[in-house]
Amino acid sequence: MSSKRTSWYLHSIGGLLLTGAGVSLIGEAVLLKGQEGDWLPWFSLGTLGLIVFNSGLAVVAKAAVLLAELRQKNRHERHRKRKQQQAARQRGR
Repeated sequence: MSSKRTSWYLHSIGGLLLTGAGVSLIGEAVLLKGQEGDWLPWFSLGTLGLIVFNSGLAVVAKAAVLLAELRQKNRHERHRKRKQQQAARQRGR
Protein backbone atom coordinates (compact mmCIF):
# COMPACT_ATOMS: atom_id res chain seq x y z
CA MET A 1 0.00 0.00 0.00
CA SER A 2 1.35 3.43 -0.88
CA SER A 3 1.93 6.00 1.82
CA LYS A 4 -0.65 8.34 0.26
CA ARG A 5 -3.23 5.55 0.30
CA THR A 6 -2.42 4.81 3.94
CA SER A 7 -2.67 8.50 4.78
CA TRP A 8 -6.06 8.70 3.05
CA TYR A 9 -7.26 5.63 4.94
CA LEU A 10 -6.17 6.96 8.34
CA HIS A 11 -7.56 10.44 7.68
CA SER A 12 -10.96 9.11 6.60
CA ILE A 13 -11.35 6.78 9.58
CA GLY A 14 -9.95 9.29 12.07
CA GLY A 15 -12.15 12.07 10.75
CA LEU A 16 -15.28 9.98 11.02
CA LEU A 17 -14.37 8.94 14.56
CA LEU A 18 -13.76 12.56 15.59
CA THR A 19 -17.03 13.68 14.02
CA GLY A 20 -18.99 11.00 15.87
CA ALA A 21 -17.23 11.77 19.14
CA GLY A 22 -18.04 15.46 18.74
CA VAL A 23 -21.72 14.75 18.18
CA SER A 24 -21.75 12.53 21.28
CA LEU A 25 -20.17 15.26 23.39
CA ILE A 26 -22.71 17.80 22.14
CA GLY A 27 -25.51 15.38 23.05
CA GLU A 28 -24.10 14.98 26.54
CA ALA A 29 -23.94 18.76 26.89
CA VAL A 30 -27.61 19.01 25.93
CA LEU A 31 -28.48 16.43 28.58
CA LEU A 32 -26.43 18.32 31.19
CA LYS A 33 -28.20 21.54 30.31
CA GLY A 34 -31.56 19.89 30.87
CA GLN A 35 -30.61 18.96 34.44
CA GLU A 36 -30.98 22.56 35.60
CA GLY A 37 -27.51 22.73 37.10
CA ASP A 38 -24.68 25.21 36.78
CA TRP A 39 -24.04 26.51 33.28
CA LEU A 40 -20.26 25.96 33.17
CA PRO A 41 -20.19 22.14 32.80
CA TRP A 42 -22.62 21.95 29.89
CA PHE A 43 -21.11 25.03 28.25
CA SER A 44 -17.59 23.59 28.48
CA LEU A 45 -18.65 20.15 27.26
CA GLY A 46 -20.66 21.66 24.40
CA THR A 47 -17.73 23.85 23.35
CA LEU A 48 -15.39 20.87 23.43
CA GLY A 49 -17.93 18.88 21.41
CA LEU A 50 -18.09 21.58 18.74
CA ILE A 51 -14.28 21.72 18.57
CA VAL A 52 -14.00 17.93 18.18
CA PHE A 53 -16.84 17.83 15.62
CA ASN A 54 -15.32 20.58 13.46
CA SER A 55 -11.89 18.97 13.71
CA GLY A 56 -13.42 15.74 12.42
CA LEU A 57 -14.96 17.57 9.48
CA ALA A 58 -11.59 19.12 8.63
CA VAL A 59 -9.86 15.72 8.74
CA VAL A 60 -12.56 14.18 6.51
CA ALA A 61 -12.08 17.07 4.07
CA LYS A 62 -8.34 16.35 4.00
CA ALA A 63 -9.15 12.70 3.28
CA ALA A 64 -11.30 13.80 0.34
CA VAL A 65 -8.40 15.84 -1.06
CA LEU A 66 -6.04 12.87 -0.69
CA LEU A 67 -8.54 10.59 -2.43
CA ALA A 68 -8.88 13.03 -5.34
CA GLU A 69 -5.08 13.12 -5.69
CA LEU A 70 -4.93 9.31 -5.68
CA ARG A 71 -7.61 9.04 -8.35
CA GLN A 72 -5.92 11.66 -10.52
CA LYS A 73 -2.59 9.83 -10.24
CA ASN A 74 -4.24 6.54 -11.22
CA ARG A 75 -5.95 8.22 -14.17
CA HIS A 76 -2.61 9.59 -15.42
CA GLU A 77 -0.93 6.19 -15.05
CA ARG A 78 -3.70 4.43 -17.01
CA HIS A 79 -3.47 7.08 -19.73
CA ARG A 80 0.33 6.70 -19.94
CA LYS A 81 0.05 2.89 -20.21
CA ARG A 82 -2.57 3.19 -22.91
CA LYS A 83 -0.30 5.53 -24.90
CA GLN A 84 2.61 3.09 -24.52
CA GLN A 85 0.46 0.18 -25.73
CA GLN A 86 -0.69 2.18 -28.75
CA ALA A 87 2.90 3.10 -29.60
CA ALA A 88 3.99 -0.54 -29.28
CA ARG A 89 1.16 -1.65 -31.60
CA GLN A 90 2.13 0.95 -34.18
CA ARG A 91 5.79 -0.15 -34.09
CA GLY A 92 4.69 -3.75 -34.55
CA ARG A 93 2.83 -3.00 -37.81
